[in-house]
Amino acid sequence: MTAFIEEKTAKSVGKRLKIARTMAKVRQEDVGVHIWGEPIKNRISEIENGRLPNSAILLRLCLFYGVSADWVLGFTGEPDIDPKLSQVAILYNAIAERSVTMVSNYIERLSEASIAHLTHFNDNSVLELIDFNKKLIQHCLDQGAVNPVIKEMMHRVQLCEKYIAQQNVKNYQYLDSLIERDPEMTNEKLFVDDLMEEATKPKKSNLGRLENLTEFFNELGTDMEVK
Repeated sequence: MTAFIEEKTAKSVGKRLKIARTMAKVRQEDVGVHIWGEPIKNRISEIENGRLPNSAILLRLCLFYGVSADWVLGFTGEPDIDPKLSQVAILYNAIAERSVTMVSNYIERLSEASIAHLTHFNDNSVLELIDFNKKLIQHCLDQGAVNPVIKEMMHRVQLCEKYIAQQNVKNYQYLDSLIERDPEMTNEKLFVDDLMEEATKPKKSNLGRLENLTEFFNELGTDMEVK
């Protein structure tokens, strides 16, 4: 039963993508060049005949055709006539989906940096010792009991505080480098950037010269071959 429902859904998505492509007045070869960089039409033909694309390809197809993903997936009854509204909706959903992944990855990298910070840094007992020495130095200064030992202690405390500050800077840099060199994070950012660039391109109305949308859909319901 589940397999039947999935097959029916895939065929419905494929049919709507075919309608969207025809409304956009582009050939299968043109779609192949836009999506995969090659003038291939067999992949598009497979999708239009019931093979579900992955989410990334589906979003790119919707953006290219200027229709909403909700309509392609069957959540709404009609395609969006206004391509700008369609693009905004698709872009919003795509960025929202990708943002969840990006935030999750940021948290993971932050955890890694925190672990590295705790691994390479002194424990609380060392920090407490530095704080105690600072209080002792201040007490001696208040009493006027300044001698070479106290001066040396002041110097050592300053070196320790400088070391702590340097370690903190290194850990922040480590976190930044983790995010910058992580290929998954980079790919997520590039994908969102690509969506934004594609969604902001000016598009003509998908309806073109069609005077009767209902008549057009009825025509697609026949056995005509749309290429």
